[in-house]
Amino acid sequence: TERWASEAEDATSWRQAATLRRRTGDIPGALEAIGKAISLSPTPEDELRFFEAELLIELGRLDEAEAKLESIAGQLYRDVLTGRLAQERGDMKTALELYAKASIEWPQNYGVRVLAARAAFALGDTERAKSDLQEATRQAPKETDAALWLARIYFSEGNFGQTVAYARRQLSERGPLEGERAELPTKI
Repeated sequence: TERWASEAEDATSWRQAATLRRRTGDIPGALEAIGKAISLSPTPEDELRFFEAELLIELGRLDEAEAKLESIAGQLYRDVLTGRLAQERGDMKTALELYAKASIEWPQNYGVRVLAARAAFALGDTERAKSDLQEATRQAPKETDAALWLARIYFSEGNFGQTVAYARRQLSERGPLEGERAELPTKI
């Protein structure tokens, strides 16, 4: 993909390379590729800048990500990123409020649902966490480990039937955990 992107030298190709690097867990490589995409775009769209800020957050470079907010025009993108920054800094209440707002405007974004579930769980609202995880699992069962996190919540509640159901769903949709995914946190 990167060879093709370097031959094409266009923003779309480098964005694809960044997406693939992110999926394989190479966040620094994804950030480098998205940087190339931004540099090749005469007027980088909000989506590219959002992607860059997300990667910075994933790398723990929160101040740099926050500085990128000013370059993003769309309020929805800014809200999601501000929520992620609040969550990383331990302000789960603010994060959950921003994710709730974003979920209304962007209902098909399963990633926001997973982030909201994590914030809700951290605040002790397991019902909200389960609701958001169920929606993420419904929307994109192959894209997140939401079913596994649901199984863990149900296990902690002693609901073993739901535990088994969501564990089976995880295995059928995402397969067994391998590599970095095998190191999931013990809580969502």
